[in-house]
Amino acid sequence: IRERVVDQLAHIDLTLAQAVAKNLGIELTDDQLNITPPPDVNGLKKDPSLSLYAIPDGDVKGRVVAILLNDEVRSEERR
Repeated sequence: IRERVVDQLAHIDLTLAQAVAKNLGIELTDDQLNITPPPDVNGLKKDPSLSLYAIPDGDVKGRVVAILLNDEVRSEERR
């Protein structure tokens, strides 16, 4: 399972995949090291306004956070 997750990470961010693989003691294959990033979908480009890093002062005002609970969560665990 760990090797599959590292393989998925290699398709997303090779640097992240290398760091995770190193910490897990996994060697990346030549195929994984030579993965090319997928092309932009339908001509869409990255939009800095949608990036979490686009706010230089780090203000989180206006951000939405979801907390998922079920019936098995005790009230003291929610604090």
